[in-house]
Amino acid sequence: MIPASRGDRVLAIEYFFAAPDIAALQHYVLGLARSDPARAYAVERRVRDRLRSLQTHPDAVAEACWTMGNLAEAASARAAGAQRVAWRRRALGDDIAAVELSPLSEKYLLAASAQRERVERRSADQRPTMRERLRWAGMDSLRASLLN
Repeated sequence: MIPASRGDRVLAIEYFFAAPDIAALQHYVLGLARSDPARAYAVERRVRDRLRSLQTHPDAVAEACWTMGNLAEAASARAAGAQRVAWRRRALGDDIAAVELSPLSEKYLLAASAQRERVERRSADQRPTMRERLRWAGMDSLRASLLN
């Protein structure tokens, strides 16, 4: 693309969305994640939304959700206090969304389980919400059914 070769990343990204050139967008997101995972998360959310609007196969949308979960966890590592907790909850929600879209994928199930443990380790005054507890109960049932 001409904008990319000229160094105009903003215009190049818009062209990648319009194309849609998902591989180029993923390359951009992963590069951006090294320096600014929060910004990379915002771009990946646009990728997920674009995939949904194209009525792409659910596995592709699940992969975008999983990537968002990884980016949210990376952003939590750079945050502190309530912001860290918020990023970890967001990561858990993204990982659960990936499981819901592709429930037979062990990769997404393991990511959601690991993220759940990170969220649970926060301080005692920040208890999980009822919604989180219900989702976790569903995750435990799904994990048990896959192992049996």
